[in-house]
Amino acid sequence: MQLYGKTLGVIGAGPIAKRVITLGKALGMHVISWTLHPSRTRARQLGSEFVDLNQLLQQSDVVSVNIALSNKTKGLIGRPELELLKPTAIIINTARGDIIDEKALVESLEGNLIAGAGLDVFSKEPLPARHPFTRLDNVVLSPHTAALSPETSLAGLTIAIDNIKKFLDGQATNAVLIGTR
Repeated sequence: MQLYGKTLGVIGAGPIAKRVITLGKALGMHVISWTLHPSRTRARQLGSEFVDLNQLLQQSDVVSVNIALSNKTKGLIGRPELELLKPTAIIINTARGDIIDEKALVESLEGNLIAGAGLDVFSKEPLPARHPFTRLDNVVLSPHTAALSPETSLAGLTIAIDNIKKFLDGQATNAVLIGTR
């Protein structure tokens, strides 16, 4: 599918969602978003209009899940939500596996109710060898290892070294205070 001119629905409004929005726009996509806490200020900061979740699912050609897992987001995308997607839609989950009901997603993919899925997170990790996702032609699977790149490792090491230096200088940053009031 050509992405130019298509609609990208982004679920979430954090730093990763913001980058996905930027990438979608760079590809010439119309971008809409949903979050648990929408506001006009956040919409301006993201550069994306907030819409109702059902509207996002109905209108999107590609849905990207980029929201934290919580009691409110566990199972956020189940059978009823998947049924709202276009038959040509693709859903991408790089957030947490439990946000999408995997059984309902497998059924939607097997029945060709949606075109496909891109997944690098699963309810059970590592993904069991005989999981239904592993036998579907309309699924792309990848390991959830973006944080393991050499650049990310170096950035984390640099932050740790800077934190130690600042702590020794009496100016702790990124500190967790335990047992203080």
